[in-house]
Amino acid sequence: MAPLLSLVLLFLSLPLYGQVRFDQKSDGVAIQINDKPFSFLHFGKEARKPYLHPLLTISGGPDPVTRSFPVDPLPGDSTDSPHHRGLFIGAARVNGQDFWENDPSSTGPGKGTIAFKELTAIAGGKDRGTLSMLAHWVSKEGQLWLVERRTMTFYTEPMDMRTFDIDLELEAMEPVTFDDQQGAVIGLRLALPFDTHYDGWAANAAGGVREAEVRGRRSPWLVWIGITSGGQRMGVAIIDHPSNVNHPTRWEVQDKGFFSANPFGGQAFEQFDPTAGSENAAYTMQRGDKLHLRYRIVIYPAEREVTETVGKVNGLFRGFGRQ
Repeated sequence: MAPLLSLVLLFLSLPLYGQVRFDQKSDGVAIQINDKPFSFLHFGKEARKPYLHPLLTISGGPDPVTRSFPVDPLPGDSTDSPHHRGLFIGAARVNGQDFWENDPSSTGPGKGTIAFKELTAIAGGKDRGTLSMLAHWVSKEGQLWLVERRTMTFYTEPMDMRTFDIDLELEAMEPVTFDDQQGAVIGLRLALPFDTHYDGWAANAAGGVREAEVRGRRSPWLVWIGITSGGQRMGVAIIDHPSNVNHPTRWEVQDKGFFSANPFGGQAFEQFDPTAGSENAAYTMQRGDKLHLRYRIVIYPAEREVTETVGKVNGLFRGFGRQ
């Protein structure tokens, strides 16, 4: 049985309690919001990093906003970049090793692993639920470089959208440098309808649209707009918290429906934004140093016009920034 269908059937069979519920499995945790399936945290042993997949709208499916390949492929799915598994955390260049494009099918030397270790907290609730985990960033030689503590908070309101926060702490076990790079730190690959070839489009706070106007630019948020396979016009936004290093962040954006919020992107984006040429966003940590990053992800019924979209997501950013 397909994993997405299994996720839907699982929650239909469970008794109801609370508004955010978690069901722990051997390979991950199923997440339900307001009595509807929402996502699944994959511990990601086979992918060399944990990830959330699928991400669903308030309908609970079966039309995810995330690309299904390679986890649960659908007919017509693009098959590029198999490391783009739903929503994931990583970085392409840490002490010269790759913790981003590190899927087993990816070629190239120097692949690190983000190894899930344990769940440290799991608590459903009436208005929110919290899921916390511990992971180790391990070099190709087997040396522990970073300890990751990730807390994901899922909210029941507003009722017409899905909202969750990712609170990320990285603690250095050895001296590490995140090089100035394009591939970091929170990435999200969307379903085919968000691809610009299928009338999807991305926008930022300055009103820039599509890859040509938003890639490598600074913005407190970025949103993709698309019509899902179920006919819903949806927006999927990642919001950068004002407390984050190098806020407002630069964004890696590709017209195929991929984007990432990247606090380590400076000179690497000069070809897309000449002002980035004078910036060195490399970030060095000594043993015991901690880096704290916060992001909010919102999936909501979208507007048709760019100006309306900018107004909507600016409001969501202000709300997150006050927290």
